[in-house]
Amino acid sequence: MLYLKLQTQMRAGTHYVLDALARVYHGRVAKLKDDVFAFVGYDEINKGLYQSESNIKYSDKEAAIFHCHYYHTIPHDERLIDTKNIYLIGYPFDSFFSDGLVFSSKEYSVAPSLKNERYEKYKFLYKSDEWNFLEPFMHKNASWLEWLIKHDDLLVIRYEDFFIDFRATIKRIEEYCGAFKEEFPSPIKNKNRIYWTDSYVNKMDEDAFLKLKQLFLPALNHFYPEKKPFNYK
Repeated sequence: MLYLKLQTQMRAGTHYVLDALARVYHGRVAKLKDDVFAFVGYDEINKGLYQSESNIKYSDKEAAIFHCHYYHTIPHDERLIDTKNIYLIGYPFDSFFSDGLVFSSKEYSVAPSLKNERYEKYKFLYKSDEWNFLEPFMHKNASWLEWLIKHDDLLVIRYEDFFIDFRATIKRIEEYCGAFKEEFPSPIKNKNRIYWTDSYVNKMDEDAFLKLKQLFLPALNHFYPEKKPFNYK
């Protein structure tokens, strides 16, 4: 039995990776509910990923994938003693733009941002209601990323690398967790993410950009050196 814990940055391909791990290891996903890990069904993981696979059933005999975000306090669970641990991160500017879009929408949805009808017109503004709500999470996220920097023996996967070098990225997972039992599914690329366009000005105001840059600079320099100098344009 494989026990695997996936700790993630929000809006960084979490549900795509959870679904993929459940498929390739014939496992089920357990998410935190009221500070206890509880198994969930396919429909709770899918949520906009795929349109035609609602009949898929995850197995619960070969693997258990425990999910938590960076801000969760992990409860004591004997199943976690021997877990393999994967840390999934994403470009912070994209994560918090997408967080702002989600939390300012009428209906909370973990579906990909492109499927939000407000995506094209939304702009993340400094000191907006969603900024004020998310700001404490920004500090927690930045601290978590800096903790990851100090532990270079951990398996840290950048969401963007599934598109930059898919084969090399899934090979890292397979070498660490064990041989896949099924083909690892490919993600659907959002070509409008800031990482790909460098168009910060279309997604947030300058004050929001500067604050995020200041807060995440150590993590940006370490995990995303190819994006320097992080200019607002």
